[in-house]
Amino acid sequence: MKLFSLEPVFTLPQVLAVAAFAIFAVARLYNSGGVLKRGMVALIGLRTAGIIAISILLLNPVRTRSDRDTQKPPLLVLLDASHSMSIPDVEGRSRFDAAKSATIQDTELMRRLQEQYRLRLYSVSDTATPQDLEAFAHKAAPDGERTHLGESIEAALANVSEAPSGGVLLISDGRNNGDLSPIQAAGLAKSRRFPIFTLCLGDTRQAPDVAIVNHRPLIYAVPEQRLSLSADVQSTGYSGQTAVVDLLREGKQIQSMNAVLDDKRAVTVSFPVQEKSEGAYHYTLSVRPMPKEQIVSNNRSAVFVQVLRSRTRVLVLEGRPTWDAKFLLKALRSDPSMEVDSIFKVTAEKYFAMRGAVGGPAQTALHVPKSAADFARYDVIVIGKGYEDLFEKDSADQLKSYVSDHAGNVVFLRGKAEERADALKALEPVQWSSDEIEDVRMKVTDEGQRNPAFNFAGVQDSQLVIQKLPSMISATRVQGEKSLSVVLARASGVESGAGKEMAVVAYQNYGQGKVLSLVGEGLWRWALLPPELKDYTDCYFDFWTQLIRWMVNQSDFLPGQDLSLKTDHSNYSTGDVVHIMAFTRGRTSATLPPVSMTGPDGKTTQVTLAGGGSADFTGVFTPGVPGEYVASLVRPHVGAVVAPFSVYPDREEDRITAADPELMKQVARAAGGDSLTLDQLRQLPEKLRDARATLSDVNLARSAWDRGWVLAVILGLFTLEWVLRRRLGLL
Repeated sequence: MKLFSLEPVFTLPQVLAVAAFAIFAVARLYNSGGVLKRGMVALIGLRTAGIIAISILLLNPVRTRSDRDTQKPPLLVLLDASHSMSIPDVEGRSRFDAAKSATIQDTELMRRLQEQYRLRLYSVSDTATPQDLEAFAHKAAPDGERTHLGESIEAALANVSEAPSGGVLLISDGRNNGDLSPIQAAGLAKSRRFPIFTLCLGDTRQAPDVAIVNHRPLIYAVPEQRLSLSADVQSTGYSGQTAVVDLLREGKQIQSMNAVLDDKRAVTVSFPVQEKSEGAYHYTLSVRPMPKEQIVSNNRSAVFVQVLRSRTRVLVLEGRPTWDAKFLLKALRSDPSMEVDSIFKVTAEKYFAMRGAVGGPAQTALHVPKSAADFARYDVIVIGKGYEDLFEKDSADQLKSYVSDHAGNVVFLRGKAEERADALKALEPVQWSSDEIEDVRMKVTDEGQRNPAFNFAGVQDSQLVIQKLPSMISATRVQGEKSLSVVLARASGVESGAGKEMAVVAYQNYGQGKVLSLVGEGLWRWALLPPELKDYTDCYFDFWTQLIRWMVNQSDFLPGQDLSLKTDHSNYSTGDVVHIMAFTRGRTSATLPPVSMTGPDGKTTQVTLAGGGSADFTGVFTPGVPGEYVASLVRPHVGAVVAPFSVYPDREEDRITAADPELMKQVARAAGGDSLTLDQLRQLPEKLRDARATLSDVNLARSAWDRGWVLAVILGLFTLEWVLRRRLGLL
């Protein structure tokens, strides 16, 4: 259907008045003597037609066209077939049986839907898998290991990429454990004009449970280094009760602590440990079973502490010597686990370099890195100001390669490293302005409170301490943060261009590596405190040493190592496939020795790694029994790298089984649909029709004069007038 309307540039009376005046002036021009000469009538007509055409353009006629789909649209029925759907809590039936009975086994509902839509059935587990309607109704079983709702919605939509619009019916208990947010996938569905209607089945009550979640199964250290082994204790049904958490070393209990549980948030427990000599040490964090707890296999989590003689390698680069760099070097060199090299550019032709290795080859000169392999000799690169004065033209690309491809870590010490270029813009976690501000005081964010950099020794509240410490001298104003940046500290009372307090310490992951920016200058003042602040003299050293350790500990590579070994997850269920990945830094190898996989029974299996895939070398392993496993790779004359992981006897689907109707409602709202109950399911054809009418009817407005032929007509009128005037001798 097409409709015309006017959206005038000027009001209608104004346009008519100007047009009338112009036509009157034309008539007077060509009839100045009182008698119309031969051809004058034609000239008046052509000029009047041109004026009328321009007047119409000023009235701006707009044509609105309603673009409605005319073909039979697809309806995607996504039915959850994961193991949690086997729970019999829907009127005495399993969630899966109730779902089939209410949908694909309801012949009347299927008939009505098939009259209006092309029905496509998908089972939902790790992804959406197309199914035959008849065979699925009689033979399918809820045996999927996981529920990836977001991935399933995305996969189903990808299978109908040719359809301009349609609809989705999602039947599930809402217990999602995928990586892609189903709400994000619902937004994609809405943009494709596929409203999602959801049906949530199952009891929302969860069986009481306590679980311990450890996000760092492997920690490195040097001999005599103090460590903190931490984990989160999650609970359901035990809020306010006290659980006992034990720390075991090689299977023997060495420490215990109490944790007051909170069902709304995880409770963090932490144990201090210290190892005297080099080696691999096996610790276990274990929460004792609570009353009426049914699943206890998730009450334990292993931590391996790898004590190494090799030290973290740091390179500090400064275009101009500063107090910030001087005190930073002093702090880092006070840590026996670090080896710090430094290069300063003193003048245009003069450099000053200092090697940090104790007893190392001091006679070997230090040089500014030129290639990614040169950078990769270090675990962390700290860069101050004057980047352009230190590096050659293509060094920015080499530095990016070091971070993204070699799991390198970069710290921008004093804000924007470049003063006359933007070659490092992609690396920086923040966006800069040209303004300078003074007297910048930090305010630690929630993420910063959890970061070791602000975990000052003997201090309970780091935020309170920072308010007492000196402020930074100056900083370049930050306009905003990159979308994937994590802000550890902001500038108290100083807003950025994004309308929130300016980021002062922020980082972002870039490929395999990490980049952190300290925006201001003058943090060295924390190291020179007056007598009344003598209790905080270690805060500056704690900040820098723990920040560098954290960056390296989060890396794929241990300090001083050029090979890393990891698995795609730290926790698995029996029957899961473990993907083993090996990365090399600074060089490439044609082959690697096989990985030794040691299980909880002490038996070892060899796994061969092949080049390519998601890492430099990859392999797969399927654990047979639950317990704790260690993957190790030994190279002659170099040593071993290890990757521990745990295998639980229960499936991920079985740990949290309560239905989540709120998530299903959010998915429906985000996609322009609605959340239904079993009683409302028969209303789906009408509800789907109304939703599609809202999303599928797109009114396309276009100015009617915005056409090539309109311009051609107007130019043609004035061209004919000019030709005629020339023939009449009026030019």
